[in-house]
Amino acid sequence: DAFGELTAWLDAAGERPLILDSGCGTGLSTRALALAHPQSLVLGVDRSGDRLGRRLGPHKTGKDAVPPNALLLRAELATLWRMLQMSGRRVGSRFQQL
Repeated sequence: DAFGELTAWLDAAGERPLILDSGCGTGLSTRALALAHPQSLVLGVDRSGDRLGRRLGPHKTGKDAVPPNALLLRAELATLWRMLQMSGRRVGSRFQQL
């Protein structure tokens, strides 16, 4: 599940600020945030698996690769947010696509 993948990723990364990119679409904004903030972890969340798989991905390289400090997840944002809060994990910054 998405929350299990997220918690495993966060646990492996250690204590670093978390940036949430909600409604990240194809993940380009998540990639840009991760490159601009290499000291932070950047989580891109979108409901559409089609959009997420369209441009970036763990199997891609070069300009289409997801940086190691970024994770793209297909999830319902409200549920994921609630689970983050219940687990005691804090989001340092939040960006939303308009």
